[in-house]
Amino acid sequence: MPSESPSTEDPAIIPPPAEVLSPAARRHTQEAIIKVAMTSTIVATTLNAAALFLLHLGASAFQVGLLTTLMALGALAQLGGVVLMPRLGKVPIYRLGRYLSLPWFVGLIILACSGWHGQAAVWLALGLFTLRISLNAMGETAWWPLLQDATTGDAIGQFFARMRARLRATDIAMPLLVGVILGAHPSGWRFAVIFGLAALAVVVGAEFIRGAAESPLPPQTETLLARLVNLLHIPGVRRFLLFLAVRTLLIAAGTPFWIVMLQGRGISDNFLVWLTAIAAFGNILGLQRWGRAVDHYGSRPIITVTLLPECLLGVAWFFLPSSIWPLRIWAVMLYLLWGACEGGFLLGYTRAMLHAIPRERQGEGFAAITYTAAIAGALGGTLGGAGFGWALAHPLGLMPLAYLAGVQFLLFFVWLCSRRLT
Repeated sequence: MPSESPSTEDPAIIPPPAEVLSPAARRHTQEAIIKVAMTSTIVATTLNAAALFLLHLGASAFQVGLLTTLMALGALAQLGGVVLMPRLGKVPIYRLGRYLSLPWFVGLIILACSGWHGQAAVWLALGLFTLRISLNAMGETAWWPLLQDATTGDAIGQFFARMRARLRATDIAMPLLVGVILGAHPSGWRFAVIFGLAALAVVVGAEFIRGAAESPLPPQTETLLARLVNLLHIPGVRRFLLFLAVRTLLIAAGTPFWIVMLQGRGISDNFLVWLTAIAAFGNILGLQRWGRAVDHYGSRPIITVTLLPECLLGVAWFFLPSSIWPLRIWAVMLYLLWGACEGGFLLGYTRAMLHAIPRERQGEGFAAITYTAAIAGALGGTLGGAGFGWALAHPLGLMPLAYLAGVQFLLFFVWLCSRRLT
């Protein structure tokens, strides 16, 4: 096993495994990965309309939280991917997961066009979203192993800064397009167009990844359960999983309800979608500098200088305006500042994750990260749906604002966990 001590490694470069891709194969794979990631961003942006679609069907705040829970639990399907990946390979399993998720998009398109509303339609939509994320998650098992293969021997921060600069450009363009398609008060067929765009991006991404190179996985002599147990014996892995679990739980318990709060105050659906473009623009700000800083200083300093401002940003909820134009300006500033912090945080987070997982344990290592995020996200979504629903029903009108602010303040504990990352 490699040493846990960070002093034995160059802080800018992960130590290579036994078999490393050639520089030419690495460059080709990195380009393929960036293109695939752009299609994934398109899918994610269109699926950001999922909560709006549920509200369109008549969902409650609890059901919006349940959407977060079910989509997080759907990621547990990576267990099947861990079993199949050594047999099929990383690229084939990734493409298979994408293609298997397509029929459920068709179901969402039919539901959107049907004009059906009410609780039965809400529950059907929740089921379709969960099935889609579950089948796609099986293929996503290979995503981080492919990224680890493609960045071994390179400065991680600079590659991810380059990739995320392109992704954030997509993040800006797509919400503008989605907002135009949805309009202020979208009808069902408009949501159908959005889901159709997502399905098209799934197919294009599956073809982009076809030519990517991969390092072979080592032969597995242990059962999957034994591999997972042995993985948890590594201190650096345990520390990262705790950090991830606390962060994911709090994000799932808070951010999905920003939309519910802002929509309840009168912001239109298309403006809510455009706010994600504002966050993406904030994300781009300083991205190259964040990448160089992560390679030079490591993960923890960057996580500190981005996560603590996110905690303090929670106080903004106590100053939520009531009239529409001040409210829009307030929302733009919130999403812009949040996006700027997230740009640096995610680079620090990614570097910490790639350092935490040993290369000989790629399959179970990144699957354990997915399981942890899924369980924490499911718990956070459930607790958040119940908590925010209770706050909305409370006679004291400040309770929903206090809830959202309080969840952001609790991100301080994520920072405490980050102090122990390798």
